[in-house]
Amino acid sequence: MDIKDFKNDIKNILIIRRNNIGDMICAIPVLRTIRREFPQAHVTVLADSTNAGIIEGASFIDSLLVLKKNQGIYKNKWRL
Repeated sequence: MDIKDFKNDIKNILIIRRNNIGDMICAIPVLRTIRREFPQAHVTVLADSTNAGIIEGASFIDSLLVLKKNQGIYKNKWRL
């Protein structure tokens, strides 16, 4: 079975990028390729507030979810 067999069935794609600004910049070609290969899919990126501005308003994504560290009900839950 190949991805081409079900490529048109993919309706939503979530990409999680919770790392540094440079990593987000390096991910841009991958995000563009995903958009080109899955034009019918709704592409959402989950990013940290520190790197979300890199792709905010980009034509190759449909939605941007911004994770704000140390806020909300899980504030500091994972902090050592």
